[in-house]
Amino acid sequence: MLSVRLVVIVLALVTLPACSRGPEDALDDYLARLTRALDVSAVDDVASVPLSPGPTRRTLALAEPELNINLLEYLSLSGCELGRVLGQRNSALGRVAPASQRLHSERDILQSLPDCIHQLTDTEPELAASLQAVLATKIQARMKYWWNGWMTSQEWQAFSSPAAPLLPYDEAAADELLSAARQATGFALRQGQAWQAKSFGYDSTVMEAHQQQWLATEALGSWRRSQAALTEISRQAALQIDKRIGERPLCPAGRKTPQAEIVQTVFSRFYAAGLQPYLSRVDRYGDAVLADLRGLGELAEVTPEWDAWLASLAAEKAALRDAHLLHVRKWQVLLRQCGMMPGQDTSHPAPVHTE
Repeated sequence: MLSVRLVVIVLALVTLPACSRGPEDALDDYLARLTRALDVSAVDDVASVPLSPGPTRRTLALAEPELNINLLEYLSLSGCELGRVLGQRNSALGRVAPASQRLHSERDILQSLPDCIHQLTDTEPELAASLQAVLATKIQARMKYWWNGWMTSQEWQAFSSPAAPLLPYDEAAADELLSAARQATGFALRQGQAWQAKSFGYDSTVMEAHQQQWLATEALGSWRRSQAALTEISRQAALQIDKRIGERPLCPAGRKTPQAEIVQTVFSRFYAAGLQPYLSRVDRYGDAVLADLRGLGELAEVTPEWDAWLASLAAEKAALRDAHLLHVRKWQVLLRQCGMMPGQDTSHPAPVHTE
């Protein structure tokens, strides 16, 4: 019930009216205010690097073993639950079922095979032996079924799409959305760990509700887009500050000036109280989602494309860290010139210098 409730909440969040302050507007507003306060011309836009689309369903899919049962064998299974399960899977709808439905089918086969083998041991010993071999093969391939059920799904494609919107700038909205996304990924991890331990039972409706949370939040793609936007803004802001430092000192005598007070307001209201908390939320989710994705990958024999993609995500995260550190260092130089750094001793004017 909690999963379904969260899906409803997330859907409400992502359909909020556009009148609320969006992240793009907030980031652009910070850069525009900074440029005006510094009284410098805008620097050329930092070239943005397009986000890689990520691995496709085809490159993520793991090859599954085929289950071949002839007509006579199938008729012998009519007294087993397995016969009904195979009938559903081989139906017209079953053959075109989405990834999650195929995983449900594999769960039902794995759960019904032992009972059917037991029923046929005395009456159909050869068929029972064949089914025992099928069971062994399916148990060996169980993590492929689990992986494909999640990672080749439409929900995963939406969750990881780089076309997703930026994460909400509002703290409460962002926390709600990211909580729902992490809850869904956590369910996938726990389910995978259970399958690894050969425990196949789960509620189909609950799993599908969690996959819907992936689809509704688009959180992985939103994190990447937000991170890219913050990287670009941080680099541009650092260039703006560096341009002012290089052209002329903000405080020639090393003391606060009226213009410096305006710059300090931009720092405190729009950077420290606005952009910085947003960046911290994005960064914290990055730590969490990368750990979750590594955990998912450790449960199956993933394709090389998956490992390469995780490495690219880590590189994107490192790029934001480097851009942010540069941004912070430029602010420190500028504020020290005016004796405005928090904790700075203002009894002695700071020397005017450039970094």
